[in-house]
Amino acid sequence: MRFRASGQKPAFAESPATLVVSSSHNFPHSPGDLWLARLSFAAQIGTLALAIIGYFYVVIPLYSKAVLEEQIAKKELELADKDKKTKTLETDIANQQRELAIATNAVEQQKSRLRQLEHEAASQGQALKSTRNSLSQVAGELSLVQRDLSVARTESLTNYAKNTGLRC
Repeated sequence: MRFRASGQKPAFAESPATLVVSSSHNFPHSPGDLWLARLSFAAQIGTLALAIIGYFYVVIPLYSKAVLEEQIAKKELELADKDKKTKTLETDIANQQRELAIATNAVEQQKSRLRQLEHEAASQGQALKSTRNSLSQVAGELSLVQRDLSVARTESLTNYAKNTGLRC
């Protein structure tokens, strides 16, 4: 930046903080300055390329990794919850199986008791049948005894009447 060659400030620059930069440099150009400018542009393009490569190879993978870690953490929480539910259900199933075994045992005992009672009923039925047969025989014998007794009474009365002279 230069002021006019006379060393005077330009007329439109009123404050010392305002500098007017001319668009054409009055510097002597050297071949090193030209290469430095080109190298500066190349460095800017290289920096932009490195920033883009860094974005694709560093930032995006790190973001993807963070997203995957968050999903894994959610799935681990879901898995822990499902494990807890599974253990609860397994405990419930074990309790129900235990209750089923107890109920099955009780049913088997009742079946055994029923078979025993059926056997006793069959024995009692046989005893009742035997008692009925005996009772029938006793009733038959009683009937014979009553008939014999009736015959004997009649004979006894007839003999008594004959002996006493009474007529029946």
